Amino acid sequence: MEEVLENGMKFLNGLMSMSTGKPLIPDGQEKSISVNKKTGEVTMKFKLPGF
Repeated sequence: MEEVLENGMKFLNGLMSMSTGKPLIPDGQEKSISVNKKTGEVTMKFKLPGF
């Protein structure tokens, strides 16, 4: 599941880069998704443009 979500974030990052010229996921950030296997909690990290 984590791999599928990560690929989805990469896709969104590509769309954002093409439309605004700014990436959704900052350079150097390896993972934008993490899943806590004990609790099932999913954490997504990304930067909104303009903030």
